[in-house]
Amino acid sequence: VRMPMFNLLIRFKNNIQIHYKSIFKTTAVSLMVIIPLMIVSIVIGTTMIGVLTINDVANESAKNLNITVFMKVNVSERLKTIENPKKTAKEKTIPNPDYLAIEKAIKKNPLVDKITFSSKDTQLKSLTKEYGTVWSENQLNNPLMDVYIVSVKTPTDLVSVGKQIKKIKNVDSVNT
Repeated sequence: VRMPMFNLLIRFKNNIQIHYKSIFKTTAVSLMVIIPLMIVSIVIGTTMIGVLTINDVANESAKNLNITVFMKVNVSERLKTIENPKKTAKEKTIPNPDYLAIEKAIKKNPLVDKITFSSKDTQLKSLTKEYGTVWSENQLNNPLMDVYIVSVKTPTDLVSVGKQIKKIKNVDSVNT
């Protein structure tokens, strides 16, 4: 006497064998199903990776809403007094007419969120700290420029604010 569970296992085994054989008998039909499924899976996977990558790039771009404003060499923007250009005058120093002129002009723009000044000496120290002694060789003759780092409120403001800042007197260049 066979038990019902044993009959069930035998039927299951027979069904597996029949279907396994039928898959190989109908290879063309199987491939017509498997290949499109593989293609769809690859397309969906590639699309998802692309979307995630673009999303990461957009998030990083939104965080970095800075414009670097390079001042011309020998601009005394941050000095309250400067050496008197008239050598014959009594006073050796005079009040600087350009004191904070660039900073004030940038602050007038309503699209500007924040302004930070970075002297060429500060930049040289940070480059030396980050990249090692290669930059410390330039400490006597620092090739860097004083800069303002300007943060804007929205990404769409970067280009327009950069163009406006470029027109300010004593601004050498602008990186947006």
